[in-house]
Amino acid sequence: MLKAVILQVLATLIAVLVSGAFFGVRGAISAAGAGV
Repeated sequence: MLKAVILQVLATLIAVLVSGAFFGVRGAISAAGAGV
C-alpha cells in the first residue's frame, strides 16, 4: 500500500520535472495541479 503511494508521488514528480523542461514553470505548476 505504502509502495503504491510512493510510486504515485514519484510519478507525479517526474511528470512535473518533464513538464518544467518542456513548458517552463507555468507548465510545471499545471502538471502539479493535475497530479494532485
